[in-house]
Amino acid sequence: ITALDDAALRIGTRRVSILDVLNAVVVVVVLYTLSRFAAQLLSRQIGSSSRLDLSQRVLFQKISGIAVVAVAFFLGIELLGIDLTALAVFSGAFGLAIGFGMQKTFGNLLSGLILLVDRSIKPGDVIVVDDTFGWVNKIGVRAVSIITRDGIEYLIPNEILMTEQVENWSYSSRNVRIHVPV
Repeated sequence: ITALDDAALRIGTRRVSILDVLNAVVVVVVLYTLSRFAAQLLSRQIGSSSRLDLSQRVLFQKISGIAVVAVAFFLGIELLGIDLTALAVFSGAFGLAIGFGMQKTFGNLLSGLILLVDRSIKPGDVIVVDDTFGWVNKIGVRAVSIITRDGIEYLIPNEILMTEQVENWSYSSRNVRIHVPV
């Protein structure tokens, strides 16, 4: 341990040794493994809950996954001894760049969460978006999966479902009728 700690180099005012690097790798691997396990465990628990309908289960699974990753990230920062105040300026500039660069991605993420909360579109619903008619297979973080009668799967960004007109044929009733001219 002493030899690993002695093998170090200076980066500015910070001293980084091989022991520090090994500790960081161990902390990252352990936190990654624990967070994956915790997210899967929570997802299974929420998925088997009979008190929640399907869209509520998906919503809580997504929120719990994000919460587990956030807790693991901040716990890792604390365990590694990284001073967050030193990163304040960098994180502000980085956040601004991410905000502009990933505006659509975060818009789709928030739109997906809103869709799950208000339950206007649920898995199993029959919807029409523009010329696409099909069944909602899955509501994801970025997009909604719709399967047409021909078996083609379309991925519609969540933001489109929030801003464009959507026909939900099974919103208030599961009975769906299609007129076919002969």
